[in-house]
Amino acid sequence: MKENFLKYMNEKHSDIITALYKKYGNTQTSVGVKLSDVDENGIFIEYQDNVIQIPFEKKITDPLEYEDAIIKLCSNTKNTKDFSKIEESLIKFIDSKKTVIISSYNDGTCVSSYAPFVREDNKIFITISKIAPHFKSLSIDKNVSLMFIQDEKDAFSIFARLRATFCVTPKFHYEQDIKDKIFDKFVDLYPDDASISFIRNMSDFCVVEFELLSKGRYVKGFGAAFDLEGLKVIKQAGSTNPHSYKR
Repeated sequence: MKENFLKYMNEKHSDIITALYKKYGNTQTSVGVKLSDVDENGIFIEYQDNVIQIPFEKKITDPLEYEDAIIKLCSNTKNTKDFSKIEESLIKFIDSKKTVIISSYNDGTCVSSYAPFVREDNKIFITISKIAPHFKSLSIDKNVSLMFIQDEKDAFSIFARLRATFCVTPKFHYEQDIKDKIFDKFVDLYPDDASISFIRNMSDFCVVEFELLSKGRYVKGFGAAFDLEGLKVIKQAGSTNPHSYKR
């Protein structure tokens, strides 16, 4: 059965097999590429004496699903100028998160933390205490990275969690009207969280704004990374796979 399937794919879908090899094999060759094997974890594509393995997004328990899984892999190799659906999925993904991971730098030491956030268009707002370590690092070094990342339990592979990262610059707000506005939004998002009213009355908490305007990266899975300018996708990252394989 497997031999018949491999023959079918190589004859009927040679364009897909070739496109996958070009993407993951770091080559522009198109002659003599063939699907040599497939199992529950992925496919094996052969060219001369070189064989590369490409993992499926999830284990395939039914061999009848192999063809659809391979075609789905190929969708990640297509270059397009219409990124509207990718941008929609990016915004939907960010809005599905409750917290953002913040990485900053302070006097030779990297500082990582997290905070609940509110999004307004391309702006991310958090609230932090002035006594928190990352408040000092945000104040001293304006080079900051934000990361939104998929929950481990929802990822098809622990090595390919959906994620979006942005290079940002913090802007501090101490105005009471802005603080009230952002905390009102936190209340709307989390009406049952009693700590919000407690924190908003603390004088050491302020609002920090990050505007998503500069470069970023959105990774949807293996072979599906996109370069960003703010929330806009500007191109698919890399026409070939940057990784190498054992020979």
